[in-house]
Amino acid sequence: MTLNWLRLAGIIGLCVGALAVFFARFVPPIRAFVPVTAGALGMPPARFYGVNIPAVVAWAFAHVLPGVLAVAALHRYAGFPHHEHVGKHLWILAVVAGAIVAFGAWTLRRRQARTGPRPGAGPT
Repeated sequence: MTLNWLRLAGIIGLCVGALAVFFARFVPPIRAFVPVTAGALGMPPARFYGVNIPAVVAWAFAHVLPGVLAVAALHRYAGFPHHEHVGKHLWILAVVAGAIVAFGAWTLRRRQARTGPRPGAGPT
């Protein structure tokens, strides 16, 4: 099945080029093969990125905006209350702090693995 999608992406890329790159962003099976196909067909990277970046932005808006508008409509017209979300901010703070601690531990372990333990450091 994957080979069929790859062939279809190649045919589309040959026929319409830059428009194919833009609109393939919105077709899930083809979206994965567009960069490979564009490169194999010799599309210049500047042209590919010049079309692909606006397509990515349009794709993100097309997928996120309906949800945002639906929630806003529920709050405004259906009477669902807005929550303060204080807990959300605490969770974000906890996740960021945990990521900083994990990154620091990882960095220290990498440095020690490269240079070895310092003399006098460690259990006594």
